[in-house]
Amino acid sequence: MELVRWFNEIRIADAPLVGGKGANLGGLTLAGLPVPPGFAVTAEAYRYAVASAQIADALAALLAGVNAESTADLIGGRAFRLRAEKPQPRSGEHLGSALCRTIYCDHSR
Repeated sequence: MELVRWFNEIRIADAPLVGGKGANLGGLTLAGLPVPPGFAVTAEAYRYAVASAQIADALAALLAGVNAESTADLIGGRAFRLRAEKPQPRSGEHLGSALCRTIYCDHSR
């Protein structure tokens, strides 16, 4: 599973994997424009976090009630708390640890 991708490895076509901002930063980096070194967390990492926390149904219900036109309905805080309230599964590696290890190991690039 690919948790992060460094800007110098990202192309515009990678938007489904790293999002529009990540793809644009990768494209700028590859074009030689001045972009600070960095990385994007992948959609695979997000899906893994949601699945391991078993919050897919609760998150979908939370998002279903959001009015995208209303600032009062922004749910960032509620979604974060939803993840934080769920205990980390005993089996497997904690996603945060995996991300840190991946970033630390790759930082020498």
